[in-house]
Amino acid sequence: MIFRRGDLARGLYVVVIGEVKISIPSQQREKVIEFIGPGQAFGEAVMFLDHPYLINAQALSDCLLMWLDKRDIKLAIEHDAKFSMHLLEGLSRRFETLLNDIEVVNLHTAIERVTGYLLSLSNEGEGLMHLPNKKMIASKLGLTPETFSRALGQLAQSGFISVHGSKIQILRESRGQQHKSPLEPGSRDRASSGYFASVF
Repeated sequence: MIFRRGDLARGLYVVVIGEVKISIPSQQREKVIEFIGPGQAFGEAVMFLDHPYLINAQALSDCLLMWLDKRDIKLAIEHDAKFSMHLLEGLSRRFETLLNDIEVVNLHTAIERVTGYLLSLSNEGEGLMHLPNKKMIASKLGLTPETFSRALGQLAQSGFISVHGSKIQILRESRGQQHKSPLEPGSRDRASSGYFASVF
């Protein structure tokens, strides 16, 4: 665990290698908010408020992280306009992503949510993807694991995807023909893109 809800926020983290899960804990089950990859930052939301974290951050694999002290970030903001703009752009993208997630969870069906998520993960011309833990993805999409699995099964039966264990392939000839996505393909990368990757 990198930090837990209630820990005091004294800076932010940047993922160099690996993947980090951001979630809200509860007694019943956790709510996965997002997955953070290389070049992306996390922990900045409450950094300047001197408030404790409202979330948990947990490494999903072996990770290399860069930690930036709040005092150093304040100095960089005061003296580096480019850094300040990158930070503001990143925060704006994060906010936009959260609004999009709220819309998807509340206004779209399970099939639409899963379709949108798969399309947002796929790169142009590359349909084979390795999914992280399905239970965590279901939590992020506001679905039960059973509903998520059923949605994958329906998409496979329709010919939109093929499932090979933890790997899923979007069949190129089917992509975009039968299923409308609530998430624009690639939106995950843009919405929470590695804005620190271009600073450091």
